Amino acid sequence: MKALNIAILAQLDSPTITQHLTPELKQRGHTVDIIDLSCVPHQDFETQPEIQALAAYDVVYYRSGLDPSESEGRIFKLESFIEQHSSIHGVNLQFTKHPLINSKQYQLETAHINGMETPHTIPLKQTSYAELADKFGNCFVIKPDSGTQGQNVKRIQSEQDWDEAIEQNTEDFICQSFIPHEFEYRAQTLGNDEMSLYKRVPPKGDFRSNISLGGTMLPIEKNHEAELTRLTAEVQKLFDFEIIAIDFMVNTEEQKFVLTEINLNPCLLYTSDAADE
Repeated sequence: MKALNIAILAQLDSPTITQHLTPELKQRGHTVDIIDLSCVPHQDFETQPEIQALAAYDVVYYRSGLDPSESEGRIFKLESFIEQHSSIHGVNLQFTKHPLINSKQYQLETAHINGMETPHTIPLKQTSYAELADKFGNCFVIKPDSGTQGQNVKRIQSEQDWDEAIEQNTEDFICQSFIPHEFEYRAQTLGNDEMSLYKRVPPKGDFRSNISLGGTMLPIEKNHEAELTRLTAEVQKLFDFEIIAIDFMVNTEEQKFVLTEINLNPCLLYTSDAADE
């Protein structure tokens, strides 16, 4: 195997990168640098030394640090720079095509338009419990539009639940129909060819199955493997990000797989001390 010169672009001090990914890559003989581009000046961004230096790398893997919503569009300039250098393989740089990819609402709307089964999802702004209960029934979910690790995800089953939930800042929250389920299924992709599939079981007394909240990782059932593989390949092709984690549930009332969200920064090693990002 050829030794590669790899740049991981990250603003956050992530255990996934520093404790798992980087040591593994170095053990395999690759050179790895972790680079934070968030402090690079906005003006003439693509001509700055930090950006020009990326031309020396074989692989540039984008994790975090450049907000696609910024008017300066640094992430798009970075993407363009990588595309102009055929010697660089850019990983997870498809923001020109999907600038809102970190929005769960955007993910699900895009998937639904393309024929996939998704929860009914609307913004939470300027609405009330009565309006949501009328639309979704007596059980629904509210969550941050770009949250991670199951944080601030609430199941609403009464007006009291609603009152307690909205005491926090819910400006960027979304509301979803509740999918009756027993497990959650996660698929992780590496390009178009490799994927791993597993089941996540919620801890007792919780409907969230995040590993960070005490969920348990188990092998998937053999009878679900073919359909999950097909759905995962369909989602990966639609969004075209190489390293992603895709979450599905099986609606126990309708026995249908439902796409619930996509995560661009998945944990790449699950152990007793590793959790979703």
